[in-house]
Amino acid sequence: MSDEKPAQSEEQPGTVTTTNQADSMTNSAQIGAVETVNFLREHETEELFGRQVNEAELNRVRKTFVAPGDFDRAEVILADTKVVILYGLGSGRMFAGLRLLEQQACTRIVHLNRARGLGSVKSTELRAGDGYLWDFTDQGMRPFQAREFEHTAQVVSGVRDCRLVIVVGDIGQVPRDVAAHGVGLTAPDAMVIAEAAVLEQDGTDAAVQVLHDEFAEKLSAGVSPGVALQAAALAIRVTNGELSAEVARQTLTEGVEKEVAERIDGS
Repeated sequence: MSDEKPAQSEEQPGTVTTTNQADSMTNSAQIGAVETVNFLREHETEELFGRQVNEAELNRVRKTFVAPGDFDRAEVILADTKVVILYGLGSGRMFAGLRLLEQQACTRIVHLNRARGLGSVKSTELRAGDGYLWDFTDQGMRPFQAREFEHTAQVVSGVRDCRLVIVVGDIGQVPRDVAAHGVGLTAPDAMVIAEAAVLEQDGTDAAVQVLHDEFAEKLSAGVSPGVALQAAALAIRVTNGELSAEVARQTLTEGVEKEVAERIDGS
């Protein structure tokens, strides 16, 4: 019987060979590819299109839109990259997104389905000339990853004259790697919004005067467009004799307080 022992490997415990490193990298790439495929399959079962924006909505945007702060930067990003992310609670970002797409003279504007994942979009689902508005505000702290955004941005850029506006609540929902595509909007002048809404619905100077006489303090800087629209509706009711000015002021105060509470809860 031979006394020779089997040759021992010269590798020490814990040593990783070049071959093992290459295998590990290959396996990681394969796992990443599988995860991506699984993600797409998981989120592509729902219809992509939610509903098309109608002409009445577009006319309202054209007549009453007041630009929020930094809207011009959002215009530049959308024009240059075809995709922009809007955030900023209380800034009217959905209405701003609609205005951004309306200005692009899109063939049609469509709200996309919130049940679909951002990374699941396929080029065959999109139409040349379309503008898409996608709201992820209520989809958690991180509604999409950077790789999902990059995937969809590439798909959109490959479709002629296609545009996409993504809406989230705050900057914390935007992955750091794609933050350059995001714009933090700030609330526009609430009094200007309320005046435009009154003139669109009522058409009289009397209701506009009610805004200034009764609601000027409440329609201060930082108040959301939603509160401004509430003030417009209340002013019209006061003018029509449906409400007293005192009741209208109290109602608007409650609306402002509710909004402040919701912002605190959401922060």
